[in-house]
Amino acid sequence: MPSIRRLGIGIRMAGGAALAGLLCALLAAPDAWALALRDAQDAQQPPPAGAPAAAGAEPSAKLAVDYFVYQAAKQVGALAAVLGGVDALVFTAGIGEHSAEIRRRICEASAWLGVTLDPAANAGHGPRISIATSRVSAWVVPTNEELMIARHTRHVLHA
Repeated sequence: MPSIRRLGIGIRMAGGAALAGLLCALLAAPDAWALALRDAQDAQQPPPAGAPAAAGAEPSAKLAVDYFVYQAAKQVGALAAVLGGVDALVFTAGIGEHSAEIRRRICEASAWLGVTLDPAANAGHGPRISIATSRVSAWVVPTNEELMIARHTRHVLHA
């Protein structure tokens, strides 16, 4: 197994870890963000019979997702430049774990780094979603933030 020369880049896509600049877009269009999140998280699920039109049909939702992907790709590029490259991209949390479409778009934007996505693995949510010969590997790592908060709380209370 090759050693890790550089830090991997974790792309955390939900909760309190908003990417730089994304908060401004969300404040400007919170309804668009809600639609975009729903669209991104439900992209793999067929809509139920009689459901309203997909959020992707909403121009403001599309803009929010496009901006999200743009900001994520921009941050990956900035970190890769500072670190002199990366060994891995790690997708985690809500959207990172559940939206193959968002992962695909970010990996495509990061192809210049050497990321080559495996579409079938990405659709199956990993854990490895890049092809074996990809210079930069891509992974989906599930999180359990509530469990970690509970463990830290228990540690503080019993310290």
